[in-house]
Amino acid sequence: MKKIVGIIVVVIMIISWVALAESASTNSLIKSPAIYQSSSKTQKPATTQATTTQATTTTKATATTQATATTQATATTQATATTQATTTTQATTTTNISLNQANALKKAKQYLDFSAFSYNGLVDQLEYEGFTNSDAVFGVNNCGAIWNEQAYKKAKQYLDFSAFSYSGLVNQLEYDGFTHEQAVYGVTNCGADWNEQAYKKAKQYLDFSAFSYSRLVEQLEYEGFTHEQAVYGASSNGLS
Repeated sequence: MKKIVGIIVVVIMIISWVALAESASTNSLIKSPAIYQSSSKTQKPATTQATTTQATTTTKATATTQATATTQATATTQATATTQATTTTQATTTTNISLNQANALKKAKQYLDFSAFSYNGLVDQLEYEGFTNSDAVFGVNNCGAIWNEQAYKKAKQYLDFSAFSYSGLVNQLEYDGFTHEQAVYGVTNCGADWNEQAYKKAKQYLDFSAFSYSRLVEQLEYEGFTHEQAVYGASSNGLS
């Protein structure tokens, strides 16, 4: 009987201990989340935000520094590249030419010192002198001629020894290799009096052949003079 009572007592004690253990365990599970939530709501975010702000500030500062450094490096590189390109171009222009090119350039300038040429006319002249086409083109490209000015000079040279109508002189300059625009510029600015040119042309015809008034007027019109200019030319030479 005593054994049974002892066993019962032990069982009761074990049940009490289990109940106490469960109660302690339940209390710790409730308190632990409360502490975690309090900590997460106050201290943790503040630290995180401060760290994030510092990291953002550092990142921005680093990005700005890198952008500035990149811009400065790019500007320096571009300036250096531009300087090198300019220097290289100048060196090529002044040094990298052959003896034949130098002679073609010199000959082109010599021709322009005593006569007027179109671009094509000067190239042809240098080729006639024995230069290759590439050397002749180099010489003419680098001789510094202004082709409108050359057309103007050429027009005046023609008028020094012969008479022309406006259109006749334009055609002559185009035949010499000037473009239509260059020829028009030269003739428009040469200062010719076209009535006077009609008179001179009529006189030239009468110096080597006989013409009636009407035939001379027709001939002058064929040369490109207007009817009024042709009439003036024929009449001024005594025909009527």
